[in-house]
Amino acid sequence: YKFIFKPTGKFIQDIVFGNDKQIRVCNLAKLIKKLTKSKSIINYSKAIGIMGLPKPDINEAKEYLDWQPTTKLEDGLKIMIRDFKRR
Repeated sequence: YKFIFKPTGKFIQDIVFGNDKQIRVCNLAKLIKKLTKSKSIINYSKAIGIMGLPKPDINEAKEYLDWQPTTKLEDGLKIMIRDFKRR
């Protein structure tokens, strides 16, 4: 384990990893459906709660851990889908 403190002395509890690209859930569902060649039907319902499109903030991972995302979303999904099929 590595404890990380900001220069201010404040301890960082949660660091976001992943990608800072925005994607809507409906577009992610469509991409997964395409990659899995699923015949599933995607049902839409009225959005409740957060409106807009939040942007993931991976700056702390970049700054304090010298980390950068190296896998594109579609490539990562393909790896995950292959893994799930093997189980």
